[in-house]
Amino acid sequence: MRIGDLPRPANLPASFGQQALWVIDRLGGPGGRYVVPMALRLSGELDVSALDAAVKDVVTRHEALRTLIVEDNGRLRQVVVPAQDASVRLTLIPEDLSGSGGDAAEERIADFVRRGFDLAADIPFRAGLLREAGTEWVLVLAVHHHAVDEWSLPVLLGDLSTAYQARSAGREPGWAPLKMQYADYAIWQREILGDPADPDSELAQHLSYWRNALADAPEESTIALDRSRPAEPTHQGGDAEFAVASETVAGLRGAAQRNGVSMFMIVQAAIALTVSALGGGDDVVIGSPVGGRTEDGLENLVGYFVNTLPLRHRLRPDDTISELLGRVRQTVLDGLAHQAAPFEHIVSAVGVDRSVARNPVFQVMLTHQNLSGGPDPLNLPGVTARQQRASLGAVKTDLDIYVDEAQHTLTGSLSYATDLFDPGTAERFLALLQRTLTTIATRPETRIADLQVLFDTDVSSVGGWSVGAGVVVPAVTVDGLIRDQVVRSPGAVAVVDDADGGVLTYAGFDGRVNALARLLAGRGVTVGDRVAVVLPRSVDLVISLTAVLRAGAAYVPVDPGYPAERVAAILQDSAARVVIADG
Repeated sequence: MRIGDLPRPANLPASFGQQALWVIDRLGGPGGRYVVPMALRLSGELDVSALDAAVKDVVTRHEALRTLIVEDNGRLRQVVVPAQDASVRLTLIPEDLSGSGGDAAEERIADFVRRGFDLAADIPFRAGLLREAGTEWVLVLAVHHHAVDEWSLPVLLGDLSTAYQARSAGREPGWAPLKMQYADYAIWQREILGDPADPDSELAQHLSYWRNALADAPEESTIALDRSRPAEPTHQGGDAEFAVASETVAGLRGAAQRNGVSMFMIVQAAIALTVSALGGGDDVVIGSPVGGRTEDGLENLVGYFVNTLPLRHRLRPDDTISELLGRVRQTVLDGLAHQAAPFEHIVSAVGVDRSVARNPVFQVMLTHQNLSGGPDPLNLPGVTARQQRASLGAVKTDLDIYVDEAQHTLTGSLSYATDLFDPGTAERFLALLQRTLTTIATRPETRIADLQVLFDTDVSSVGGWSVGAGVVVPAVTVDGLIRDQVVRSPGAVAVVDDADGGVLTYAGFDGRVNALARLLAGRGVTVGDRVAVVLPRSVDLVISLTAVLRAGAAYVPVDPGYPAERVAAILQDSAARVVIADG
């Protein structure tokens, strides 16, 4: 079934992506949090009336740019505003208001892109033009994310260029009609994926993969916070930019070729290592938008096709960076194979606890764009265009990382939640990310455990922590301390059972520990072995853990509430000689 084959119903359904963004919009936060901004500095003899007409042409061509999201009786639908009714104009900033310096211009750009949209009432597109001086201009476009994604921007700017060239020559654009529109994609998407409750549907099969891939993933996957997470975040953000040195970029390209990975995979690995080093643990989930344009005919269409994949990276200290890159490659490829599952459905399938305080599944997001090899998407005759970053002053997650890959450069920016982090923490994150990328480029055989994560100032601080008088600590064991206590006070209470109020004295506790330790020894348990203990919290659990230590072994605690597959995996990995259980 091809997109466009299905008839349009009277009520056009919202796509899964639009539905998710509508929910986020209802949760509040800065109005511009999900606005996609573009700011382009123009220099030359600009035909303002032609540009105004071109803006209208582009909005007429792409239905997504004049689509509202409306709720009716608990269901969302798209309402496509007829082209003749879509009142979109190029907003002009009068010259006498824009001549007060660069700071004023930047403030006006920020105000323009940060202003939100009413999804049920506002056309999700606006364009503004600031005249700085003479033939110097700034073209500012702000589009709500439900109508556009990052991969739509070259299409939008390319069509804007075509329309401007035609209008400045006194004619209408001569482009071929589009074979489909975004609403056709939304209809097709819901039909092709099917019902997640149907085990034979395509969506159910994709969700099965994500359920397994994210089983027992950490509840939070982020760096150490400077402040406690507020119950109701403001979603306000600070920004920092970075650029990777050219020699490092060349080294990364060599590492990519040798390891059979893309630059996106390398950046994924570097961010996972950086997050881990800054308090994220050895199990890191990073969210990454993917284009979602897997069907023919979508490449020339503006719309929100993007989906976000939660890519999970398990970091093993003994692995080399090259070995990690191999696993990241497989993780990314497997995720892309199942990218059709909408993120909101993944969250529901995994059973993640929802909280307004944080993004579900992941709290660090990487948006990677490959800008290599393509011409400048905005081509206005007699005008040179240079793109600049436009800050939204807002974040989607704890850390939003944007990376632009060109043929010889790797640049980007970091937006960080000011609720959680200070500017110094953001700078530290970027500095460590740069160091990690340099290591990947120059020493890919470095073990993860040997990565240098401390800077000189950190080394001095750590050294300062250890200054002071030495303390002599006796060489004792847990079992030795218990035996000493038994000798000192055999009749004292050692363990209390909350369930029935029963108590064990140290003498009674010691007797039961001895009996179990002898039983373990009789089963062949000796020094250095592992014993799995599959017991709920109870007196028996305390006795068992102590008996394992007395037998000279190490205990492997296993929660009996784990799924059977998880328990089996722990037992296999630990190579436990015996298992202590209550049934």
